[in-house]
Amino acid sequence: NFKLMKKYLELGIKYNCDKCMLTMGNYYLNNKKYKLAEKYYLLSNENNNKQSSFNLGLLYFNTKKYKSMLKYYLLSIEDNNSEAMNNLGCYYYKIKKYDLMKKYLLLSHEHNNFNSSYNLGCYYQFIEPNEEEMIKYYIIAIEHNHERVLENIIKYYHNNILKVYLIFKKYQTKNKYIEFQLKKLEEKNSAIYFLCNKVRLLSKTQECPICLDTTICIPIACSHYFCIECYVDCMTNNKCAYCLHKLY
Repeated sequence: NFKLMKKYLELGIKYNCDKCMLTMGNYYLNNKKYKLAEKYYLLSNENNNKQSSFNLGLLYFNTKKYKSMLKYYLLSIEDNNSEAMNNLGCYYYKIKKYDLMKKYLLLSHEHNNFNSSYNLGCYYQFIEPNEEEMIKYYIIAIEHNHERVLENIIKYYHNNILKVYLIFKKYQTKNKYIEFQLKKLEEKNSAIYFLCNKVRLLSKTQECPICLDTTICIPIACSHYFCIECYVDCMTNNKCAYCLHKLY
């Protein structure tokens, strides 16, 4: 009931309630009435509401008033608003000022904003390719239930689900979100099912003939044993790395 809501918000605004001003601005922003949103956000800001600085930054981004956006995002960053740091980083990503992008995304990441972790992963996947950094930030993001990480990692490894599965296993630290992604992969892919069964039933500890690590090894079709990482490489290349036998 907007009429009733507006009645009580206006009453609060009459008595300089900064939260009422902010809420009124939010209503108009959500309904894309930007002039009215700006009016109430500015009133709230004049009454020292810290959230209004961030909301003004978002409003000015949506209306492409980037100079004003910068002003209010920077004010919000002075108040340690990690989402303002992340959004400003994304703005610099958009205009390809990558040094400034990294500055603000890293600052946001240091303030435990895990959207920025995902965005840093994207940067190291698509702009400055660096597999180690990409995985580092994507894993942090997925540990906090970011939904789009798995899709990006699968694309990066050209739909090699076994490779993706091993990465998650490597970083498995009793994190419920990584456990959930592992179960999703296990349910969807028969190759992972066979891998898990080989580890459970046929594995033995020996020196891998490829990487020379002494670790758990499993057999491929020609009966040569490899560590799990080298096994996945063999399956990916469709041949034994030792005798060059075609696998399928």
